[in-house]
Amino acid sequence: MAFKVALAILLLWYLSPTCIGRTLSVEEDLELEKELKRLTKPAVETILTIYGDTYDCVDFYKQPAFDHPLLKNHSYHFQMKPTSYPTGRRQRNSSSILRPETLWLNGKGCPTGTVPIKRVTKDDLIRAKLAAEIYASNVNPQNAARPGVHFAGGRLSNGKYYGAGMFTSLYNPKLYDKSQYSSSEIKIQNGPDSLIFGWTVS
Repeated sequence: MAFKVALAILLLWYLSPTCIGRTLSVEEDLELEKELKRLTKPAVETILTIYGDTYDCVDFYKQPAFDHPLLKNHSYHFQMKPTSYPTGRRQRNSSSILRPETLWLNGKGCPTGTVPIKRVTKDDLIRAKLAAEIYASNVNPQNAARPGVHFAGGRLSNGKYYGAGMFTSLYNPKLYDKSQYSSSEIKIQNGPDSLIFGWTVS
């Protein structure tokens, strides 16, 4: 655990603007302020996690996901319960199961009809911007730091994108020791938010 904390601190220190030696231009600063304003939604309530993270309980219909044109006028009925569960899953009432409510300091989470949205700060946006620049400048199909690891990356900006896709094909991957793995994934990132989908065999 101490190693993970030290690693996280080192990474944050490495990505901080003063460490990189790069300052934001006036235009970049204004762009970040505009993005922060777009991402910040009015909170019904603010709650903290047991880990110290701050979340705003935002009205379901005002969450950032509904800024997307295809999700405008989306409806949701919070009193509805699932009519079925996926095969193999069953509903259990056990005190041994970690319930989401135990993550919140208030012991109950957000009020009904709201969703928890992690509060984004300007520093979060700066770190995400610098990390994207560092990653884009260091993309190399064969990583010298980890021989045998191959990857490809693409970066798009200043546009509206309504999806992404990937085709992957692999037949019978062979792993010769426990340090090897095979992975295929797609990552979509917008500021501090990201979505990763794929598979890994180790």
